[in-house]
Amino acid sequence: MKNTVRIELNPTPDFERKLADAVRGKIIAPLARAVEAEAQRLVSTPGPTPSSPGKMPHSESGELLASIQSTVTIDQQRVLGRVVANVPYAMHLEFGTSRMAARPFLRPALAHALAEFKRNGQ
Repeated sequence: MKNTVRIELNPTPDFERKLADAVRGKIIAPLARAVEAEAQRLVSTPGPTPSSPGKMPHSESGELLASIQSTVTIDQQRVLGRVVANVPYAMHLEFGTSRMAARPFLRPALAHALAEFKRNGQ
């Protein structure tokens, strides 16, 4: 299973300009890369296994870290930035299970990247 963070542009008064910028990679691609980098940073801390509930997952094998990747696709209707953690247990860490509390890393990475993006006036 894959965790996906989906970033889409919604119509605004300057939608056409923003869409043109996004198509040229000025918005979506840098934002997707920033989410990828932050997610990788968040899961790169070695520590005792397992991490505490609600805390970032600790790196034991590096498999989760290595699986985090971003892509940007452009079609006629939209520009889609996607960040995935492509290991079977990523979804369990992000959202928890009935037997384990969540240890989110993608949602905090998105929140951090969006805050930085806004802070830098982009």
